[in-house]
Amino acid sequence: MQRKKNIRLIIVLTVLIAVTIITYFIQGNDGNSSIDKTLFVYENTNEVDQVTIESQGVKVDLSFGNNQWTVNEKYKADPQRISVLFAILKQVSVRRKVAKSQKEQITERFATQGVTVSLFEQGQKVKQFQVLGEEAKGLSYMAHAESDEKYLVEIPGYKSYLAGLFELDANGWRNPLVFDINWANLVSVQADYLGKEANGFTIEFDDRDYGIAGMQADSMKLTDYLDDVSLLYVNDYLSAVEVKEYNELTSAPQAQITIKDVGRNSYSLTIFDKAKNGDYLVLIDSLDYAFMQEALINRVTKPKQYFRVNQRPQ
Repeated sequence: MQRKKNIRLIIVLTVLIAVTIITYFIQGNDGNSSIDKTLFVYENTNEVDQVTIESQGVKVDLSFGNNQWTVNEKYKADPQRISVLFAILKQVSVRRKVAKSQKEQITERFATQGVTVSLFEQGQKVKQFQVLGEEAKGLSYMAHAESDEKYLVEIPGYKSYLAGLFELDANGWRNPLVFDINWANLVSVQADYLGKEANGFTIEFDDRDYGIAGMQADSMKLTDYLDDVSLLYVNDYLSAVEVKEYNELTSAPQAQITIKDVGRNSYSLTIFDKAKNGDYLVLIDSLDYAFMQEALINRVTKPKQYFRVNQRPQ
């Protein structure tokens, strides 16, 4: 009996060794053991002043000038996403070549869904590569246009969907901060409520402190409120096509926050009702529609009485 068990174990061991040897030679034939893991790395990101991301005829242009990054020479770019982009460029590592069994399929997907990324320094293209992703599996691939090889890539130690960043449209690259101003130049913040005018108020600076005319206001609540307003950000900007889906909401604004600075510049946030996705529809400076989290809306739509001294927080 024991002899039969030993024979079975020997057979299993032999099979495992054979599989290991076959796998080794297959990988060796693919050339994965000698792959340059830095194939898509670009270290000199400090000199990059333009990045173009193009897919299926749609192009996003990120450019640097006047000490800031812009999207399509029209909007301020999200500085955090720019930082993530350059971090990927510096740290992306090739895990392996695409398996031969997948190569044809992946190549076809690169041709129809691939994103072409180009880096420029002073108008000169310094690097170009293509990106493809499988979001459901969290896999990202890269390739050089002049090469037939496709590679599975990663950032070692991080489980993140790298291709997702390159799949963003122009709105996805925009700065999500609503009021991007120098708060040292703040003159006033005014909140108006449609149909509840008595709840409206104006916070003004009187050369020494902030206050609300006609009432003794809690200075700490005023400061917290101004901090909340300064940190407002949107989840998503909406395209013109997307805005049409919310015509009903745009016809009935609920509130508006207006900010003025010493240069007599005015900035506004119009707040509409909540959409089906749970976020509020907002309009920034009468130009851009976007979605904002309910928690953020609640922080900046306090009634006037909230700020009165000895009033309990609401």
